[in-house]
Amino acid sequence: MEAELWVSRDGSSVCRELNLSAVEIESDAKVVLGWISNSYNYNLHHATLILDCTTLISQIPQVRMNHYFHEANKCVDALTRKDSELDQDLIYFDSPPIDTFYVDYDIFGVYYERLCS
Repeated sequence: MEAELWVSRDGSSVCRELNLSAVEIESDAKVVLGWISNSYNYNLHHATLILDCTTLISQIPQVRMNHYFHEANKCVDALTRKDSELDQDLIYFDSPPIDTFYVDYDIFGVYYERLCS
């Protein structure tokens, strides 16, 4: 959960730096979306990080938060795997890396079954 919070904080910070007026936040961590939208009570252990997220997000005029199942976003999964190969903490891509071919899958809404136990 903490990693998801850091991603939300860093992403919101970048959106503020770019002075974006409308942002869509997508995550497979429903609890984190609940914490930063003030829908769920949160653990005090993460309070400072959650406050950072909510403060940054409140400064963006239009924000929509969506929960997606992990399996529904293959592009994010590919970027996450790529992240483990990199030395920097934060990297900006102007466009998706060429080897992240799952972008097309997400754009065209390719369906994936969700396996549940």
